[in-house]
Amino acid sequence: MPRKYKYIYKDSKSPYWQARFSVKGRAYKKSTQIPHEGASKNAKIAEQIAIELKQQKEANKGKLKIYFLQDIILEHANKITKARSLETYTSYATAILEFFGNNTDIQDLTPKDITRFVEYLKIPTTIRNQKNVIRSPSTINRYLSTLSSIIKTAKYQGAIINDLFIQQQKQKEPDAIIRYLSQDEVDRLVDCADEHLKPIIRFAVLTGARKGNILTLDWKQIDLDNRIIIFHVKSDKQGGKVHTLPIYQELMDLLIELNPQSSGPVFTFRGKPVADIKKSFKSARTKAGIENFRFHDLRHTTASMLVQSGMQLSIVKEVLGHQDINTTLRYAHLNKEVIDTAMQGVFGRKNGRKN
Repeated sequence: MPRKYKYIYKDSKSPYWQARFSVKGRAYKKSTQIPHEGASKNAKIAEQIAIELKQQKEANKGKLKIYFLQDIILEHANKITKARSLETYTSYATAILEFFGNNTDIQDLTPKDITRFVEYLKIPTTIRNQKNVIRSPSTINRYLSTLSSIIKTAKYQGAIINDLFIQQQKQKEPDAIIRYLSQDEVDRLVDCADEHLKPIIRFAVLTGARKGNILTLDWKQIDLDNRIIIFHVKSDKQGGKVHTLPIYQELMDLLIELNPQSSGPVFTFRGKPVADIKKSFKSARTKAGIENFRFHDLRHTTASMLVQSGMQLSIVKEVLGHQDINTTLRYAHLNKEVIDTAMQGVFGRKNGRKN
């Protein structure tokens, strides 16, 4: 009995119909992203997709090289140096591979594939043994950002990839709630912190620096004579970006307390670099009675204090090292008193005139 469908088959390891065909003697396999469970029409749809894939591959047979998705993902992983970043990347890349298939030529991806991938990410799934988890818009966007990075790596290696309009597929995220502390809360947090954590919290508030930049800070990056600190910030630019921050007197006093050296880690515990503060920070936060507050929110605290003091947003942008002023504009509403004074200065006088 002849097969009903010529170019698709079921794979026990995948919930999707798999396309299988050959072009000029070379065999190809690729997921159609159409489930083989459910509606009977799914098989017809999958067969049509497989035919289109075969036609596309025949049309593109003139390409000099095939760039398999699995190979590009591994190549991109080799660029990641931090263990935690690699762990996060691996989780996203695994889902990308499961959906598109290991042997997919990344050059064959189309905007329609990206649309299907987004719809797939919206389906409730099991994550860390928790069933029916619905991925948030921000999580979906991280998957898309990971895919964009993988595509950039492929292009760098010479792959020819048309615009997949990934940016247009990004989901609208709800406005983030900016959490920050008052000066009294900061003082209470410092008082409740372990001795090795106290200067780290103080430094974070005085500089607005990110946790990664703080914990990896070396005395070689600090020029006390010229009163500047040089941070190395992640950026799309090759080699990253340098962010320079002036050392004002209160910050200078803190650095002097830390016993400056010519080189070596700035923040230490028992003679070793402080590598992780998750537990100690949580303990300090609990003792201080502060809820729903992350270490990164100290950066928001710095921004809020600067804005509320009347500092121009353009200067706040430089202090925090934001690449885009739109990031800084999140704090604009905190400048209420300054705005009120300015508005009163213009319209208060106007409304006070006699006719």
